[in-house]
Amino acid sequence: KQWYQRRVRGPAGAGKTVVLCGKLIQLLQSDVDSRVVLFRFVGKGNNSLTYQEALDTANVQYGKIVTNFSKHTPSELSTLISESVYRVVIVEISSYLDITEFVDILSLVKGYN
Repeated sequence: KQWYQRRVRGPAGAGKTVVLCGKLIQLLQSDVDSRVVLFRFVGKGNNSLTYQEALDTANVQYGKIVTNFSKHTPSELSTLISESVYRVVIVEISSYLDITEFVDILSLVKGYN
């Protein structure tokens, strides 16, 4: 399992989402076996539509899971992600996420970058 992590900083409107979309598409095109999970937190400034439009333009199919932690436990969520047939899964989280819960989910997800 490989994790791609890079901190991109800047003010609103600086293009951080566009850079991430480009890197995401580049990863998917460079390795046909790559799979990506993208976590988004619902709220003001949520750029999920930007990611979805970029994936649509690149003809990349994706699945979307909308959740909160009263709906799915970390284990259930990791199973949904791991068993997805899509190369890209966008997980939209609509509740507060403790960092420990987030790490638990990441440690359980299999087969995704």
